[in-house]
Amino acid sequence: MPELLYIFVFVLVLIGCFFVTKWISVRSYTLVKGRNLRVIERIPVDRDKSIILLARGEKVYLIGVAPNSINVLDTFSKDEIMEIEPMQVKIPFDKVLRRFVNEKDEED
Repeated sequence: MPELLYIFVFVLVLIGCFFVTKWISVRSYTLVKGRNLRVIERIPVDRDKSIILLARGEKVYLIGVAPNSINVLDTFSKDEIMEIEPMQVKIPFDKVLRRFVNEKDEED
């Protein structure tokens, strides 16, 4: 009987850990999320170097980020930047998969 009590307490501790971790992650996300800055695009150039397009108000900054430095490369107005809409897939995945499988079968 005490074994069932230990298992029950263990499950309660696991559930508690899950909810506390979830609460901490949501709270830390709201602290990190900026109100005045928005990253439009980030392109990694090297393992530890990247170029970031950053928007603040009506201005957009192109910055280079390296391990020990951050440099403003150029400044644009928001009108000069074209935001790209996410690509919409119009062909259902199952049709693409069938076509791919059929091509593989024809090669063999």
